[in-house]
Amino acid sequence: MLARRLTIVSLMTILFGMVFAIIVAEAGRDRRWKTNQVVPCVFDAGVKCGGAEL
Repeated sequence: MLARRLTIVSLMTILFGMVFAIIVAEAGRDRRWKTNQVVPCVFDAGVKCGGAEL
């Protein structure tokens, strides 16, 4: 009886951990990143990185 409860609790904990890890990984992903675009940065007059206006 105790082993069955421990198994159920362990499986639920593993499932929660996996879902939480997926959520954290998706939140940390930069969705604005484009691999086919080079964005130059000019540091002379402060930090100004060009984007769509270039």
